[in-house]
Amino acid sequence: MLKTLSIKNFALINSIDLEFSKGLNIITGETGAGKSIIVDALMVLLGERAGPDLIRQGEPKSVIEGTFQINIDHSAWNLIHLFEIESDSEEIILRRELNLKGTSRCFINDSPVQVSQLKRLGDLLVDFHGQHEHQSLLNRDSHINILDIISNNEDETNKYTKVYDSQKDLIEQFRTLLSKEQSLRAKENSLKFELEGIEKIKPQIDEDKVLETELKVRENFELLLTLSNQLQEMLSES
Repeated sequence: MLKTLSIKNFALINSIDLEFSKGLNIITGETGAGKSIIVDALMVLLGERAGPDLIRQGEPKSVIEGTFQINIDHSAWNLIHLFEIESDSEEIILRRELNLKGTSRCFINDSPVQVSQLKRLGDLLVDFHGQHEHQSLLNRDSHINILDIISNNEDETNKYTKVYDSQKDLIEQFRTLLSKEQSLRAKENSLKFELEGIEKIKPQIDEDKVLETELKVRENFELLLTLSNQLQEMLSES
């Protein structure tokens, strides 16, 4: 169930914090009081499309946050686990921030997620019934969950989920090992190439010192030649 809903700088709403109790909750008010804006904000929180035109005029961004209390056996937890999001309670906290650039930031339990992920979870948490809104019975993605509930095969579903998650982890580990193997093979080939080059050169002990001496001689060759010629002329004259 939806426990709390916080809306800031959304449409005409400056700031509002709502708390809901168990059972039926009814929001009443005159036409134009903002009832539909609350529903719109909830839909945006659950992943519906939203643009910068929904941000309250003069404000840099809009923030919508909702807290949902979900039974431990609810199918939403399977999705939370699939998204690799941690939770230490029976509550799920959703938050969505809209900015003037037309982009949004989405969070599930303070973990950043994509809008598509937020919508997938939102479809499991809330079902909108209206003339122009979708219903879960018409959503193909929810059919498998409805079938599981009707079939009363919760134990089988949980077993399958555990096996699936375990298999997924093993596949990921296998891919990681393959990547490491390719990296090691590439490093091995590089070292072999360098070793072959060294073996072709056949370096000797202290050869670097000999080469440094020879290099100094070659770098000073012109000076040595000039001095030698001058010395030869001096010896010849005397």
